[in-house]
Amino acid sequence: METFPNGANPGFVTRACGYYRWRVRGGTMSNDDFKNTNNKQLLERLERLQSTLLPSGEKQNLSQLLHDLQVHQIELELQNRTLQSAQVELEESRDRYAALYDFAPVGYLSLDAQGIIRQINLTGARLLNRERGRLLQTPFSRYLAPMESEIFFGHLRAVFHSRGTQNQLLSITQPEGEQRQLRMESLVSSGEGEQQECRSVLFDITEEIRAREEKARLQRELQQAQKMESIGLLTGGIAHDFNNLLAIIRGHTQLIQERLGIDPPERQGERLEQVLEASGRARDLIADLLNFSQRREAPPTTLAPARKIADMLPLLRATFPSSIELQTRLRSDTPAIQIAPVAFDQLLMNLCLNARDAMEGQGRLLIELCRQQLSDSECDACHQPFTGEWVEISISDTGSGIPMSDRHRLFDPFFTTKPPGQGTGLGLSMVYSILKQHGGHVLLESRPGRGSRFRLLFPPVEATLGSTPETTGTISSTPPPPAGGQQIIVLDDEPAIARLLGELLTASGYQVSVHTDAPALLRDLESGKYAPDLLITDQTMPGLTGVELIQHLRPDYAKLPIILCSGYSEVVNAANANAFGADRFLEKPVDAANLRALVQELLEASGTARSHGKTHPFEREGRSQTRQRSR
Repeated sequence: METFPNGANPGFVTRACGYYRWRVRGGTMSNDDFKNTNNKQLLERLERLQSTLLPSGEKQNLSQLLHDLQVHQIELELQNRTLQSAQVELEESRDRYAALYDFAPVGYLSLDAQGIIRQINLTGARLLNRERGRLLQTPFSRYLAPMESEIFFGHLRAVFHSRGTQNQLLSITQPEGEQRQLRMESLVSSGEGEQQECRSVLFDITEEIRAREEKARLQRELQQAQKMESIGLLTGGIAHDFNNLLAIIRGHTQLIQERLGIDPPERQGERLEQVLEASGRARDLIADLLNFSQRREAPPTTLAPARKIADMLPLLRATFPSSIELQTRLRSDTPAIQIAPVAFDQLLMNLCLNARDAMEGQGRLLIELCRQQLSDSECDACHQPFTGEWVEISISDTGSGIPMSDRHRLFDPFFTTKPPGQGTGLGLSMVYSILKQHGGHVLLESRPGRGSRFRLLFPPVEATLGSTPETTGTISSTPPPPAGGQQIIVLDDEPAIARLLGELLTASGYQVSVHTDAPALLRDLESGKYAPDLLITDQTMPGLTGVELIQHLRPDYAKLPIILCSGYSEVVNAANANAFGADRFLEKPVDAANLRALVQELLEASGTARSHGKTHPFEREGRSQTRQRSR
């Protein structure tokens, strides 16, 4: 209220307000003054004031003014209530948004251009496992795993320069040492200069990554279990075929012994050719089985399906009884497909073995390959529609067929129609899994009592594939060229094999030293007892493997040609032998012609005897240090 100017009006003060003039002169009227007087009293006093001070003509105007004031008072009260209600709603909305920000399932934070945390919600603080107050105004890089800071700052620079959303995977280290995997999605805010900030969302994907890894592990175990099931199914056919080959080898060898000096050399030579042919087939059979069974991850490659199927036929025929006819119709102009060779082998072997079992020892299996144009088709495994051009591999049998009641479960893991103990039900589920990984589909045609046809469909890859040179195991009738007396060391823990290799090379004119004890040979070489021009060593030996022997020798025999041999090894093979220090790798059984050709090639590449540039380890200074280092 304002101060009464020039004193208070005595009539108004005394009659309307109930105060004497001297009490209010120069003073102010507070809200408390009005609180002590109720509305009814005010109205009565106002009416008395009106009758005393105003002419009769103005009384009506004052009444109207009083009414207007009352209406305005009501309006103000309503507006006040509306404002109070709006304020409550605003506070509730603020609380809701604060809760939504702080307790969101993802972390929110704001960073400046230097990566300093300006704001962070409670979820983000929990991800970092620290109090929010202690995180503010600290560098975000402080909480990252080692070697992650540079990745983070690269992400930050990209955010401020690109003006677009940026994503980055990061690892953080919590105070107790546990690492969590985060996906950081960031966007720069509007504004200029220091007003700009990086606004980021943090997704904890640790469990997602663990789940993916666990799924991949289970998938590998499932594939291995299915592979072992296939190998078990292969065993019977392989054993039958292998025993036939052994019978050929053993029978002809006995005849050669018994008829030595009786039959003409030509007849004995024919028997030897039969032995060599049978041993070559046995070697190829074992090689195919090893290639199929070895547990190696392989990335998808561009593969010619016609050639791959042709390579698989010998192994397939070995698993089928002669009462089942195996036929193929392979179009050579079919496009390539993208698939890992091992996965392709599994795919084909599974379906063929299932077909074999369905025919119960009698019938016909047909493998077809062609290019196919399809429209409005539906996959029998994933039930998704598809169209377009495909590479089709179909396997048809004349077996018992598949009932309609089983077709919807056919590709489910562990579903099988075989009796207990005769299958795990993993085969067709693995077929579908491999097809799905490579963008393929499967169509099934089957009639009970008439047989089944599985049509595998792969996306074509238009690529030119060069022909692969073929190698054979036939021994050349051409005599080996005479050697120049180079010294060769042969090492194998199996005495019969060591002697055989020694005789093969001695017959070619080489000076051969045969050994069966790897540690003893290493000591002899270190002492300078031998100065070989070439070393042939087995891989799997007691005391010292071939790879370990090579690693001991290489510091002193850097240029010595070394051939590493093995019948089976999970460590070394032809593809990685050079990485272990070997110049060449030979698979057992060793072919005589291949062995002689390889020895001659390596000796020519390194020079004549004692001129290939090696330095004898104990004819130079520092030999004791070299010996210590090589061990």
